[in-house]
Amino acid sequence: MLGPLADMLAPSPRCGTLMALCLLAACSNSPPPLVLDVRVVTPAGQNPVAGGGFDTASVRLREGDAELRELTAPVSGGRFDFTISFSELDPEIALGLELSGPANRLIGAPPVFRPVLSGGSLVIPMGAPGSCESLAGLALDTPRADLGFAQAGTFALTVGGRKDGSVESDGRYLDLLLLTAGPAFDLGLSSGPTRAAAYSDDAILLLAEDQTSLLAEDVLPVILHAGAGPYSAVASRPGGGLAVVGGGSADAPVAGVSYVDIVGTIERLSELTTPRFRPAAALVGDRVWVAGGASGAGALVEVISPGVAPRVLVPDQGDGVRLGAALFVDPLSPRALLLGGVDASGGARTDTWLISCAADCSATPGPVWDQARDGVVYVPEARLLVGGDGPSALLERVVFDTGGARIEAAGRLVHARTHAAALSLASGLLWVVGGEDDAGLRRDVELCFPPELLAP
Repeated sequence: MLGPLADMLAPSPRCGTLMALCLLAACSNSPPPLVLDVRVVTPAGQNPVAGGGFDTASVRLREGDAELRELTAPVSGGRFDFTISFSELDPEIALGLELSGPANRLIGAPPVFRPVLSGGSLVIPMGAPGSCESLAGLALDTPRADLGFAQAGTFALTVGGRKDGSVESDGRYLDLLLLTAGPAFDLGLSSGPTRAAAYSDDAILLLAEDQTSLLAEDVLPVILHAGAGPYSAVASRPGGGLAVVGGGSADAPVAGVSYVDIVGTIERLSELTTPRFRPAAALVGDRVWVAGGASGAGALVEVISPGVAPRVLVPDQGDGVRLGAALFVDPLSPRALLLGGVDASGGARTDTWLISCAADCSATPGPVWDQARDGVVYVPEARLLVGGDGPSALLERVVFDTGGARIEAAGRLVHARTHAAALSLASGLLWVVGGEDDAGLRRDVELCFPPELLAP
């Protein structure tokens, strides 16, 4: 049993008086009403309105697939109140909160949650639009870099990675609703790069150098294709679940493909047209695009899908070795930008490719990445690039428009770091954990607040 996850998935019994602001939620179909006590705080743990400067609180709320609701209330005496009637007993809630005043504005959003499972409490961290801030009182169990970081419901797993050799624990779960951490646990992992990705709402695939497992309430070792591990690409599987692509080593790249569906069933049905070590992969429509890797030859992009033989999407363009790149997908059209990675000598790739399948599939040179660097955390679902070698504090964003794609600045971390891990919630709130700087491995947590955060 993976005790920490089983323990943390149980509803919390706490529901007490909180420091600042309260949100009251009444379920119209079920007396007595369910009361959600909401603590609204800065990442430093302070009451954001205690010093004044705010006069209005605004809530944007979506209940399941219902229409977006917007409510406002005055801020008075360091608090505000909302009473919201839900149409269902246990709806899934997406929530965004804004505090505004003549010269101040803060935004925040918790993960999507179900009130009954919240235990009656949640914490909403607030920050200025476009800012990143250190999160006080929450950290990794030990300093780590190249770690796995994946969301399971309202929790996030931090696991593995490079750590001090004397540390026996392998990670812990973070409660994204309460901003607390569960106890550290041990999976017997060696220190080294680790990948983690959710294949369902409450289950995670772990890819380490000496272990591949499915993590839920149990730890279930699984056998993927030979060479599958932290140097494989991982992308969403058509129909749900994950596709695990390539891997192996620089000297012996592999062509294997494994699929994990939403109930954890493993399929090993095909091989890539080209063996690939540290490739990039992304779900585009109902197919997975794969690019990059160690071979330095073969298709620039190939496409895979369960039950269908892989095929070339864009033929060889002479791109050469591109290790550890990313495919950023245009959410509005069948386009993707192949960006980043390093060449055979370890130099950061500044050139990019814009791949489009609006008609026939083709690749054209994309924008030059002036700030190219290794050690970046790619967050494809938010089209973000975080930190990197230097160490760097840069946040950058890939933006698609009618003319193609561009890479633009999106803010700065509080602390420069390379080989960190990052997670973007459905709300857009970005979590950044661990990594490494000139002083060594890090264990701290930062939150970044993109301006579009208020669109649940």
